[in-house]
Amino acid sequence: MSGVDLRWERLRWAYEFEVAMRTKSASTLTGLSSEERKKAQCSFEPGEIAHVDGGGGVNAAFYEFLDHNKFPLTPMERQYMRILISTAPDISKYCLVLQRLSADTFIVCYIASFGGVVYGANLSPITRFFSMAMGDTPPWPPNTRPLHVFPRWFGSGFIFGVPVVRKNLTKTTHSRPCLAHGELQRVRTFVAERLKAGSQSPI
Repeated sequence: MSGVDLRWERLRWAYEFEVAMRTKSASTLTGLSSEERKKAQCSFEPGEIAHVDGGGGVNAAFYEFLDHNKFPLTPMERQYMRILISTAPDISKYCLVLQRLSADTFIVCYIASFGGVVYGANLSPITRFFSMAMGDTPPWPPNTRPLHVFPRWFGSGFIFGVPVVRKNLTKTTHSRPCLAHGELQRVRTFVAERLKAGSQSPI
């Protein structure tokens, strides 16, 4: 019919509606139930970038990794961990969704600028080991292409490859920033390699 494939047009419109239903803009649509409005704010798929309040940030994620893998913590480290937990509500971070466990629970990796660091060589040993550059950040690890994000990710940014479980994620902007096609698998491979090497190191 005039060169138009109605089946593909219906699929395209359905996809556009699904995207709209999972953005902040959906909260302005009429005719949505309260559950649909909540989903528009807090539903995420692997590869999407979200925002999380609390949880302690990068340092807390690292200690959670040590605790999960049964590394003994010194009294000073345990005291520091308690401080991180008590101040967690004051810490707000971007994160990358690796996996959805339930409607409001996700496995994520934090995204950090580390104070505006541009080159991975200026990171601390721990953050250098677990970090992968993204967006406009120069390559890190060396000779590794930064992760491509859409829309474009400006400024310094690193995926901190230590996965943690977090609840109650929220939208970052009116768009839904996410990794480009194929990039999520790169992150998962990087995380698996780093965690395997980290668990074998005498930390």
